[in-house]
Amino acid sequence: MGSVGIGIKRVIQDVDGEVATVTGNRLDVNAYLSATPTIDIGDVSLLLGGTAADTGLGTYGAQTLRVTMAADDALLSAMNTNLADIETLLTTIDTDTGSMVSAFNAPVHASGDTHASNYGQGILGVRNDELAALGLVADGDYSFLQVNALGALYTTGGEVENAAVQSEPTLVGGRYDSSARTLGSGDAGAVALNASGHMLMDVVDGGQLDTIIDTLETTLTAIETDQAAIEALLITIDSDTDAIKTATELIDDAVYTENDDWAAGSSKHLLVGGINHNNSIAADDTAPLRLSSNGAVVVAQTSSYRILSASTAAIGKVGHDITGMVSDENTAVGTSAEKIHTAADVAIKHIDIQADPDNTGIIFVGDSGVAGNGSGGGIRLNPGDFYSLDIDNTADVYVAASVADEDVAYIYYT
Repeated sequence: MGSVGIGIKRVIQDVDGEVATVTGNRLDVNAYLSATPTIDIGDVSLLLGGTAADTGLGTYGAQTLRVTMAADDALLSAMNTNLADIETLLTTIDTDTGSMVSAFNAPVHASGDTHASNYGQGILGVRNDELAALGLVADGDYSFLQVNALGALYTTGGEVENAAVQSEPTLVGGRYDSSARTLGSGDAGAVALNASGHMLMDVVDGGQLDTIIDTLETTLTAIETDQAAIEALLITIDSDTDAIKTATELIDDAVYTENDDWAAGSSKHLLVGGINHNNSIAADDTAPLRLSSNGAVVVAQTSSYRILSASTAAIGKVGHDITGMVSDENTAVGTSAEKIHTAADVAIKHIDIQADPDNTGIIFVGDSGVAGNGSGGGIRLNPGDFYSLDIDNTADVYVAASVADEDVAYIYYT
């Protein structure tokens, strides 16, 4: 009996009994995909013109996938709007950049350019009222220029002649050399100093300063020559000064002031002397006292001379020929000038006058021109004041009061 084979054929069919077909050993699929349910079909190779699409970033070629958006797509409209704004902004930036470049290039000048007032770049500095190192700036770092309170730049040696100090003056220094230096024509050199730091100066022969120094040396020589004579003269002056000092002290010891007590036995006093002579003396002449042969003072008495001896009691009463006195008063002195003595005029030699202590006004004493308001001058006597004068007649003495009917008492001597 021969063998029997059994074959099994598998087919794929849908619920309606339709059988799926196969072409080239591949399942023919003609399916409709809806939103639901989701069908995961796995990885799919995308062919463009039979060639796989490019997948490398930054590569653009025939196989690069391009996406086209609908003209009415909202995202495309927004992108177009933003693109226009970006183009406008870029145009503005470009314009501003050009202005900035022009403004930056404007202050830049080449040699020979004419200055324009609107050109130039301001360089700022740090105000520092006292020039000092700036903080946080180390040696070798870039730093800022410094200006004073007026905005003037601190510099060294930037002073202007006959102007106020602007910054730090330049220090003029020198150099000390143990031996003289020799400089060639046109060479620069430091000011020569001695070991003490004093400047050395060379006086060129024939110069004006040289002439002055020569004159000074000649003068000093003459002074040195005369020095001995000057010293001798000073010694003489000193000696004379001592003599003058001694004489002055003697005079000072011999001068007495009022009410001083006489120093008994003292030989220091001022000697009042005279001369025995018979010479005539003219008016207004000065002359020593006239002495008699025995040393007595000769005193003029009318047209003759009277000799006063030291033993006569007349010494101290020369010319004292008053023989009487009269007391009187005027109890009604008016404001106009009037004679103090209202009775008959009397020849007198002296008169003492006193304003009554109980007066309320002032008495003026003088000649016929006195007035009660003081306009005529005279001696002013307040209540109780006293006045005395030598006069030859009561008719020459007038009084006037600032208040009518004032009282004045007086004594006249005959």
